[in-house]
Amino acid sequence: MFDDPSKTWLSALRGFAALPPLFSMTGMRAHGPLPNTPMTDDERLNEFTRVNSTEDGVTLECCVIAWPHPSRPESTWVVAKTLSAGATVESIASARRALLQRRRFFRVCRLCAERKPVGWMIDKGICQSCEEKLGVVF
Repeated sequence: MFDDPSKTWLSALRGFAALPPLFSMTGMRAHGPLPNTPMTDDERLNEFTRVNSTEDGVTLECCVIAWPHPSRPESTWVVAKTLSAGATVESIASARRALLQRRRFFRVCRLCAERKPVGWMIDKGICQSCEEKLGVVF
C-alpha cells in the first residue's frame, strides 16, 4: 500500500489528525454557517466519528448526543468498533464509513430523507429541523 516503508497506517492517521474539522458541533462550518444545506457523509464522518490509534490497535468512536436539559445537548464519545493494529488505511476508512449505517448512531429522517445523528432525531423518525418547520418549539 505504501511505497515508502516508513509510511504506515499509523503515520497516515497522524496526518489526518492535523487537518482541521470541516465544522464544529455548533453547526458552524469552517467558512461560516450554511443554513438549509444538507451535510454530506464526509462532513458527518468528520463531525460525529473519530479514529484513535494506539500500539494495540485502532478504535473507531461515534459521538452520541443526549439532551439532559432542553436547551443544552451533551456529547459523549463511545467506542463503536475496534480494529487490529495491522488494519490498513482502507479498512479503517471502510469501517468508519460503515458507522453511518448503524441505527444506534445515525438515522434517516422520514420527511427530509437526510441522515442525522440519533441525538438530532425526535420520536417517529423525524429530525429536529423538520419538527421546527412543522411548528414545534424546542
